Amino acid sequence: MIMNGRRGFTLIELIAVIAILGILASIISLAISGFVKSSRQRVCEINSIQIEKLYGAELALTGADHSDSLFNQFVEQYGDCCPTGGLYSFVDNSVVCSIHTEESVGESEVEGVPYL
Repeated sequence: MIMNGRRGFTLIELIAVIAILGILASIISLAISGFVKSSRQRVCEINSIQIEKLYGAELALTGADHSDSLFNQFVEQYGDCCPTGGLYSFVDNSVVCSIHTEESVGESEVEGVPYL
């Protein structure tokens, strides 16, 4: 700060502070977008588990066998369960999302690799 009778900040000091705040804001926005993506995926996983349990109970109570049309009618009762618009299907006695199932498979393979 130059002292010539006035108190204040120089232009360089103000630009440095603005640059630092900009860098911090960009880091925070990247972190928040990662949290939002992972929370949407987690909500989808939880919803698919709940639909799987409810659909299994529905089949057991009615004594019906699984069919794709019956599952689609069942899922339509709950509206859009996937926050990103994925479609649920019933594969090998489990409910899978058309968007988040592929992502979770890729992440589980990466988790098994140790990082040095």
